[in-house]
Amino acid sequence: MKFSKLTINLPKLKEVFSAIIWDLGHRAFLLILLFILLDLIFSGFIFYKYVFLAELKEGRASGKVLKFDAEGYYDALDLLNKNVEKDENLIQIEEEYLTGGEVKEVK
Repeated sequence: MKFSKLTINLPKLKEVFSAIIWDLGHRAFLLILLFILLDLIFSGFIFYKYVFLAELKEGRASGKVLKFDAEGYYDALDLLNKNVEKDENLIQIEEEYLTGGEVKEVK
């Protein structure tokens, strides 16, 4: 079995691509209309999937009701307040250190 040598005729290839590009250019309006049609079809499917079907599935919710955990909320709030108090104390200590023991109150 003999393999033939692959030769590429560059001037002919350039001529073919040039003809294709000019042909597409002459039909630019039709191509734009085609792309707009494809965009409408594609966006219609996306709308159907993520909006219309989501509204249909919304009625089939699990029925679980979320309950607010007040005790956990107050625990977290207390922890936050303790951290704020620690930060205020650290700021006061730092101000005392930087001013040589004098704390200036700003009102």
